[in-house]
Amino acid sequence: MILAPTAGVFRPRASLFPEAERLRRYIIRYDTIRPAHPELPYGQGKEGFKAPAEWRVTKP
Repeated sequence: MILAPTAGVFRPRASLFPEAERLRRYIIRYDTIRPAHPELPYGQGKEGFKAPAEWRVTKP
């Protein structure tokens, strides 16, 4: 629902309902997209990793 300020009170603005409904369809469609390969948990694979010699590692 889109609300518009009217005299300090928020009331629905009927002229914006069609646009809100059109955008709602996009939000629902694209908000439910899931990646083909889920991301790995943060830090997974860190144990036993050694940086290649050509990487410049300044802090351990």
